[in-house]
Amino acid sequence: MNVWNTIPFVRLLIAFLSGLLLAVNYSSLPQVPFYYFVVPFVLYYFSHKYFTNNYQYRFVIGFPIVLFFFLFGIKLVQVNTEIYYPNHFSKLIENNYVIRVNEPPVSKNSSLKFIGEVVQVQKGNDWVATKGKILIYLAKDSRALKIQYGDILLCNATTYETPAPKNPFEFDYKEYLAFHQIYHQSYINSTAWVSTNLNDANPILKLAYNTRNYFLKTISEHHISGDELAIGSALILGYEDELSNEVVSAFAATGALHVLSVSGLHVGIIFIVFNFLLKFMGESKTAKIIRFILLLAILWLYAILTGLSPSVWRASAMFSLITIGKFFKKETNTFNIIGCSAFILLCIKPFMITEVGFQLSYLAVIGIIALYKYFYELFVFKNWLADNFWSITCVSIAAQLATFPLGLLYFHQFPNYFLFSNLVIIPLSTIILYGGVLLLVIAKIPIIGVVTAKILYFLLWTLKSTVELFEKLPFAVVEGVAITTFQTFLIYGLIIGIICLWQLKKSVFLKSSLVLSVLLSSLFIINQWQLNQQHKIVIYAINNSSAIDIIKGSDNVLLADSALLSNSDKIRFHLIPNWNNNGLRKVQKYVDTVTTIANTSFVKKQNHYLFCNNLTVLCTQADIKMFSDLKYKPDIVILNKRNKKRFRSLFYIFPEAEFICDGTISENFLASLIKQNPQLKLRGVNKEGAISINI
Repeated sequence: MNVWNTIPFVRLLIAFLSGLLLAVNYSSLPQVPFYYFVVPFVLYYFSHKYFTNNYQYRFVIGFPIVLFFFLFGIKLVQVNTEIYYPNHFSKLIENNYVIRVNEPPVSKNSSLKFIGEVVQVQKGNDWVATKGKILIYLAKDSRALKIQYGDILLCNATTYETPAPKNPFEFDYKEYLAFHQIYHQSYINSTAWVSTNLNDANPILKLAYNTRNYFLKTISEHHISGDELAIGSALILGYEDELSNEVVSAFAATGALHVLSVSGLHVGIIFIVFNFLLKFMGESKTAKIIRFILLLAILWLYAILTGLSPSVWRASAMFSLITIGKFFKKETNTFNIIGCSAFILLCIKPFMITEVGFQLSYLAVIGIIALYKYFYELFVFKNWLADNFWSITCVSIAAQLATFPLGLLYFHQFPNYFLFSNLVIIPLSTIILYGGVLLLVIAKIPIIGVVTAKILYFLLWTLKSTVELFEKLPFAVVEGVAITTFQTFLIYGLIIGIICLWQLKKSVFLKSSLVLSVLLSSLFIINQWQLNQQHKIVIYAINNSSAIDIIKGSDNVLLADSALLSNSDKIRFHLIPNWNNNGLRKVQKYVDTVTTIANTSFVKKQNHYLFCNNLTVLCTQADIKMFSDLKYKPDIVILNKRNKKRFRSLFYIFPEAEFICDGTISENFLASLIKQNPQLKLRGVNKEGAISINI
């Protein structure tokens, strides 16, 4: 039997996904008019009329259907792109807005952050109904802390477009927000808003958020705090706002990041356990109906308990559709059901396809369903414990095999000990999940609730310690791996080819795997050769900071201010993506003072000067006390606010040099310098982003 005949929805889904991805990645794509959808129907009519009885041309009949789903994918994205709406608030350049709080605010150091919906804009003396989401940072005070989901606020605000990333390969927060239909943001001080004392919350979401907040308070009141509270809140309730970057990095490095996000794993555990527990009801028709209803109810009650986070309702929807499919048609192909669930979810929220969690969760499920049994059947263990360990190992291998190419693409790392870590972490996180749910149920019972909380705290501490232990092992993670989207597809093609060769033993899969291997190896070799030839200097755009990278092959020297070098979050966000994508393996960091000595085969630092090949760079990050110290004529002068009073003298002494303002010089000050010195070559990283100069 042709495998494609058993999964017709998957075939249509491929066309649908192609249309979605095309429209998502090319926002300038012309609008698809609705009358275009007449074309597939006309083509289907004629192809069905003339080719029905000719099996050789059966693909001609299928083409109009594929075309319809392809166009449908494109149109769905365009219809759901809110910036195209004629009543989007950005079409009106005003300052007074009525904003509905769309989610529970998150408390930051000095502000409250939340997504708002602009429902009205004042135009003259009238209020105009609008649509459109906006990212709000509200000055934090006692009034702001009382804001809840659904509150209606009257704000006087200046909105601006989310800035694009300014450093190479930096996370594109602008694109990320745009995929969530957020194109603007605003900071509102405490005197520029008032509450209308109205609330327009969705009752289901409000119930979900309130339930989650109540349970978060319940856990914290039982003396679970610190990283243990953050891990428990994420694992049990899907609340990730308290997780530190160190904890997230540790879990990522051990291949256990999935346990910190309530998603397919957690919902799957709930589904499997309750499906097993409800088996006692028997196999009668009535029992099956009751069990079916109870399973759906339990899935969505748990989703509400976790605050209906995107990953949870996505996983709940997927398992619900699998349950419904199995209930109404026992022999339905599971891949068909998964394809159907993905189609329904993407019809509701087409931009969900851009979410890494969506991609990883579906690939993990597909990998487990497709590969688990083949791995499990390789060895047979009569011992119960050994059999369960082998079963968990097979699940880990199948899921990792299906997701690791995306992990390399997005996270540039591979956890070497994922098999061993998951043998401990998956069972432990499962016990914590049940223990956490149990605590939420019996928390108010004296003594029993306290004892359960202490056991849960110990389990959370054990989980954290286990992750830290694996993270500290030698060669725990391969970092700095950079691959392109095309290479990612090639890797998936190679994986599929090898698996098909393993199972079907056909020479065509051997040949295709060899071709893909050669192509992939060639691309890696070419890319590595190009990286080995690189020699450049990069001045980064980091607000109020100075950072200069001198890169040669796979080595680099970083000169930065002490505040930046001590800020691991800024380094991780602004610098490491460029290091990963440039294949840098050896990073030497120095504070950019005049006394710093840096002398390598490709860069020499002497006082205020950097000598890189034939390029001479004058750095002004340290105080220039005497101009007589500036003995060499520079090609480039990097300006820093520390020597702002000496800029005029530098312009006079080195008029032919190229002057580049680092991250400490604002755009406005750069503009004034350009206006006062039109004869000079003046640039600034805060204006145009990081500046890279080949040496």
